[in-house]
Amino acid sequence: KRRLQELRAKDLSMAKALMESALSSYRSGKIGFAELILARKTLTDLKAQDIQVRNLIISSHLKCLTQCNVAANETENELQ
Repeated sequence: KRRLQELRAKDLSMAKALMESALSSYRSGKIGFAELILARKTLTDLKAQDIQVRNLIISSHLKCLTQCNVAANETENELQ
């Protein structure tokens, strides 16, 4: 969860600012298309990493819930 918070608080906001700056610089002719694409790739990679981290968190929660459900069913069966 700490990495997810870091991604959202710092990395993604910085990548978005980089993308906006790169787009502005590209429009004014200060940088080339390759630099613009690199900024976009950086943002896209960080968004993908955000999704992967959230997926890991959800998978972990699901695994825990599944184990809790199995344990509850076993306890219920023992009581019957």
